[in-house]
Amino acid sequence: MPVSTASDLCDLSLSEALTGLRARSFSSLELAEALIGRATEKASLNALTDHDWHALRTDAAMADQNRLAETGAIGGVPLALKANIATTHLTTNAGTAALKSYRAPRNAEIATRLFDAGGLLGAKAGMHELAFGITSNNPATGAIHNPYDETLIPGGSSGGTAAAVAAGIMPAGIGTDTGGSVRLPAALCGLVGFRPSLGRYPTTGIVPMASTKDTPGPMTKTVDDAVLLDQVMADTIYTLPDLNLGDIRLGIPRAHFWDDLDPEIAGPANDFLDRLASWGVILIEADIPDVTALSLSVGFPVAMYEATQEIPAFLEEWNTGVSIQSLIDAVRSPDVLHGLVPRFGEHAIPESMYREAIDVARPKLIAAYENYFREKEVGAVLFPTAPLPPREIGRDDFVTLNGRSVATFAAFIRNTDPGSNAGLPGISMPIGTTIDGLPIGMELDGPGGSDRSLLAIAQALATAIDCRPRPY
Repeated sequence: MPVSTASDLCDLSLSEALTGLRARSFSSLELAEALIGRATEKASLNALTDHDWHALRTDAAMADQNRLAETGAIGGVPLALKANIATTHLTTNAGTAALKSYRAPRNAEIATRLFDAGGLLGAKAGMHELAFGITSNNPATGAIHNPYDETLIPGGSSGGTAAAVAAGIMPAGIGTDTGGSVRLPAALCGLVGFRPSLGRYPTTGIVPMASTKDTPGPMTKTVDDAVLLDQVMADTIYTLPDLNLGDIRLGIPRAHFWDDLDPEIAGPANDFLDRLASWGVILIEADIPDVTALSLSVGFPVAMYEATQEIPAFLEEWNTGVSIQSLIDAVRSPDVLHGLVPRFGEHAIPESMYREAIDVARPKLIAAYENYFREKEVGAVLFPTAPLPPREIGRDDFVTLNGRSVATFAAFIRNTDPGSNAGLPGISMPIGTTIDGLPIGMELDGPGGSDRSLLAIAQALATAIDCRPRPY
C-alpha cells in the first residue's frame, strides 16, 4: 500500500489506514496532520461544526507513543462524530443554536466504545437542525455542501459526517438514523451507510428524536470498514462467511420502492439488477403487502410523539442548562419550525394516535416483512436508497420529480423509512453515478436481527462493484 503524500493518506479507507499504522508506514500524527490539511482545504463544505486540532495532534502523538494501532481495533484513527452524539470534548450542539456551546458531562455510550477501541475524536460533524430533516441546509450552523457538487445537498440529517468522509476529511464517521439519516447522505455522497437492527448499538447520550426508531450507524468508504465499526459499536467480534454470489437470493419489491424513480436513478438501478443476475444472484420479483400504508401509519406519529417526550428529558438529564422552551425559541430552520415545533404545542400528537401506531400498525408492518422474508426465502430486499439524486441547496420544501413538484422530505425518505419503522437493518452502497457524475446508492434491508448476514451479503456484492468515493 504505497502512501507518499498527504493526499494519499486522506484517500485511505479506515481499514487501509489501520494497515498502514500497524505496518508503521506512517504514524497516527502524520495521518492527523494530513486530515487537518484536507479539512482546511475543504472548509467550504462546512462539514464540521467543531474541532480542536491541537487536541487531535496531542491524541495522535499519544496513540503513537502507546502503539494503539497495535492494540486497539481502530487504534490511532480519527473519526467524525455527528454533533448530536455527546462527547466531553468538543460541543454537542445537535445543529441548533440553543446548544451551540454545550459540552456534555460524559461521553455517549457509543462514543465510549469507539474511544475504548482506540479511535480518536477527529471532529464533530454538522447536521440538519435537531436531526429533523434530510437536506442539512441548516440556518443555525450554515448549509453543508455535497463534495461532488457544492451547489447540492449532501443529504441528512447526518450530512456533515457524509461530506467529511466523502471528501477525505476523516477516514470514517458515525451518524444517526431515525428514518434514513445515515443511509440517505451515504447514498448522496457515494458512501456506505449502515443502519443496524434497532437496539444493536446503545443510544444513551445521543440527542434523541424517537427512541423506537433512533440508532447510530457507521458511514464509511467501504463495506469492510462498516463491518469493522459494527464490531466495535456492537461490542462483538465475529468473522463473516464468504458468500458465493450464486447463493444470494434478493427480493425486488417493485411496488413502493421502485415506483416513480427519477430517470437518473431508474436507469442505473435497473442496469444494476441486470449485472446482479449476470453474476448469478437470484432475484425474486415480489412486493411486500401493504407496506406503504403500514409504514405511513407508523412513521410520523411515532417520531413526532416520542420527540416531544424525549427531547425535554435529554435536556434535563444531560445537564444542558437549556429548557425545551428556550430550545424551541432558538430553532432557525423553517422546516423544523413548521414540522417539529408545533408538535410541542397545539398540534401535539395524541397519545391514542401514538398507541395505535406503536401497538397495532408497527406489529403489522413487522409481520409483513417477516412473512415476506420467510415465504420468498430471500436474505434481503434491494431497492434504490433515494428515488432521486441530490437536489440544489435551498429546496427544503419542494423538489421536482418526474415533472411534478413533490415534498422534499417525503420524496427522499420514501424508501428508507419503512425498514426504519420496522426496526430492520439496512445498508446503502454506492453502485455508480448519474450522467452528471452524482453518486447512486442501492440499499439492502434484511430481517430484524440479521445484521451479520446482511453485512455478509453486502460484502459479497462489494467484491464485484467499485464502491469508493471519488468526488474530486
